[in-house]
Amino acid sequence: MYMFRFSASVPKITLLPWATVLALTTAGLADVSFDRDVRPILSDRCFQCHGPTAKNQKSDFRLDTEAHALADLGGYFGIVQGNLKKSEVHFRIHSDDDDEIMPPLDSNRTLNDAEKAILDQWIQEGAKYDIHWALKPVPAAITAPAAQSDWASNTIDHFIVEKMNAAGLRPAGESTRAKWLRRVTFDLTGLPPTIEAIDAFLAATSPKAYAQVVDGLLDSDAYAERMATEWMDVARYSDTYGYQRDSERFVWPWRDWLIRAFRSNMAYSEFITLQLAGDLVPDATPDQILATTFNRLHSHKKEGGSDLEEFRVEYVADRTQTASAAFLGLTMECARCHDHKYDPIPTRDYYRMSAFFANIAESGMMSYFTDAVPTPAMPYITDTQRQEFDVATGLIQDAEKALTATTCQPAFDAWLQTLPLQLQWTGMTAQISFDALESQKLRNDILPDHPAKCPQVNTIVPGKFDQALQLTGDDAVKIPNVGAYAREHPFAVSLWLNISNASPRAVVYHRTKAAEDAGSLGYEFLLLDGKPTATLAHFWPGDAIRVQAENALTPNAWQHVVINYDGSSTAAGLNIFINGQPAKTRIVRDHLTRRITNKEELTIGERFRDRGFKHGKVDAFSMFDRALAPIEIAQLYDGITLEGLLGRSAADLSEAERSELLPYFQAAISTETADARTTLHDARAASNRKMDGVRSIMIMREMKAQRPTYVLTRGGYSDHGEAVSAGTPTALPPMPPDLPRNRLGLARWLTADNNPLTARVTVNRYWQMIFGTGLVRTPEDFGSQGTPPTHPELLDWLARDFMNNTWDLHRLLNQMVLSSTYRQSSVVTP
Repeated sequence: MYMFRFSASVPKITLLPWATVLALTTAGLADVSFDRDVRPILSDRCFQCHGPTAKNQKSDFRLDTEAHALADLGGYFGIVQGNLKKSEVHFRIHSDDDDEIMPPLDSNRTLNDAEKAILDQWIQEGAKYDIHWALKPVPAAITAPAAQSDWASNTIDHFIVEKMNAAGLRPAGESTRAKWLRRVTFDLTGLPPTIEAIDAFLAATSPKAYAQVVDGLLDSDAYAERMATEWMDVARYSDTYGYQRDSERFVWPWRDWLIRAFRSNMAYSEFITLQLAGDLVPDATPDQILATTFNRLHSHKKEGGSDLEEFRVEYVADRTQTASAAFLGLTMECARCHDHKYDPIPTRDYYRMSAFFANIAESGMMSYFTDAVPTPAMPYITDTQRQEFDVATGLIQDAEKALTATTCQPAFDAWLQTLPLQLQWTGMTAQISFDALESQKLRNDILPDHPAKCPQVNTIVPGKFDQALQLTGDDAVKIPNVGAYAREHPFAVSLWLNISNASPRAVVYHRTKAAEDAGSLGYEFLLLDGKPTATLAHFWPGDAIRVQAENALTPNAWQHVVINYDGSSTAAGLNIFINGQPAKTRIVRDHLTRRITNKEELTIGERFRDRGFKHGKVDAFSMFDRALAPIEIAQLYDGITLEGLLGRSAADLSEAERSELLPYFQAAISTETADARTTLHDARAASNRKMDGVRSIMIMREMKAQRPTYVLTRGGYSDHGEAVSAGTPTALPPMPPDLPRNRLGLARWLTADNNPLTARVTVNRYWQMIFGTGLVRTPEDFGSQGTPPTHPELLDWLARDFMNNTWDLHRLLNQMVLSSTYRQSSVVTP
């Protein structure tokens, strides 16, 4: 599109005769309102090239702000207030020169004579700017027009009849009682009235008959279901996940929450708050958390090979755009790739807004190989089940206390008298030494027979002790019939390894189907930037525990690593030992609530669609079906610590050495402790199996650490620009400093009295539901490209009254359907 071009000479254009221009101007409106008359013309015909993103166009001239419009452009001015002859805009819109006319011919936009006259009149009257009507505060008080007829039944009618009178019109006649009843019943319930309801209403003589009908309708299940259906469209509800497979998903409990909310006439401010941030309200109940499923109703990707970050960003964008349209009536998505071309929403504001919806532990792809619900998720538990879980939790706590209280001191003292003893490992379920490959099956697993075109295979190399295995990263070592543990089952894995370099990601061993395609269901040991990382997961990242060593392993050196897990489903019970000592670790995730078992085999060195342990070496791999005592782990590292103590007599042991042996006795020898551990295991198993049988539903759950958010250059998910924190659009009132910068703070800001949009958007949505057309006829767009309200004072009165009366939806709908406006006949004169 062509821009304004200014030169040192007057453009050679043909102008309308000056008298014609004046005639068009003076024959225009009595006074021109920028917001009502001028902005719609500029927004539709000019802003694409001379609006907020004009910096990307051929001209610096802009018409979206007064400062830009009046700026000196090198001796010429686009607009000179009160002076048409010095305003370039005037000459360009009236030009008949194809190269000079604005809008340009190739823009497919034109101005008619009336619109040109409005612009000229506006310039002559001083070209005053005003902020967009929807961004102005809702007045604290709006005085309704004085009664002009006895037709009006309530305040709404006063606004309506005033406009009718100004247009020389009169109200239509009143509908018959039967037609009104049919109309209001359909509008409020989506159903026709029953024969009995019609007969009763026609026979009623009370002056409150109309109000009683409405009260009855608002108190019905049908009303709640009708309102839920309307909101489900706003919330993009679907019982399937979308995209290619479009498989079924479990979200209908949110639909039922919606029905309950409307049935109870929940305050609309709370209705907004719980859906956006029910998980963040103090002492949130499961029902309040369930409301946040609203944010997760977007499509979910399931296609293999998808980039997780790409689709995580898509999910965040969907939440941002849905909330913006539903509550603010703003087309925020237009600012995702560039500053909004029509409204004062820079791209930076878009990503600040998106930060509110980004801080959850979710994956960009749902599980392909499992039925795990995309996280974060919550069990959908009935009241009866909740009581059962309370009992199960009590049994677990009792068993934990009993285990802690089991000191075994007499039995331990007696056992010490049997020393010296020879070390015998208990609970070892797998031990692989690569010194001798006795089993041909094991040899085939480790050294697969590859065709000639793929000569690189796992190889036997010098190891820590004698021989070790060097891995290609693409060839798996599978250990069948080992390690099929549920999450309540303690276990430990010991191995020696040697890394060639600290690669970003390497799978050392795992018992999963896949990472991305299965949500890492199972357990895994990874090296992330060389740092040992242990994970148990139902669906990564939202239902998992993960701990990571603070320091990376040293390349090209043999190091001993043990992963020790106690069966508690907590990160505190998952520990990493390096070279016989507890490693300093950080907790990455600590929320494991469901099964980790699968049908896969324990695998070393490779994983489907993942990065294997390329060029890494492993030796002396062992697995135990119990947690190991620290002294056992030290023994696995140095080969002498535990054996040295067991080989001495009790009399030769110091108190410190006895203290080291006690945990070993409890872990490997004591039948009393073993019985207590079995009781605890069984209590956990009973609770866990019960939880595994409960369906799970997607919700929001804030992460403790704030996820970094960036302005994405042209919307590219990996093109990180400026880092931003959560914030609201700068064109709207700022969030008070005392509000938290999370979704709860956002909800409080949305429903604050000084927010100019939320109440306006809401009352307009329900006006449209009742009357067929909104006061603003673009309910999803209150911006410059939307239509201005037909009755702006009425819209503001409804919005202020709605806020002043506790956001009471029943009151709002009562006002509408009991008005004389609503009772009018649909049969009208020309």
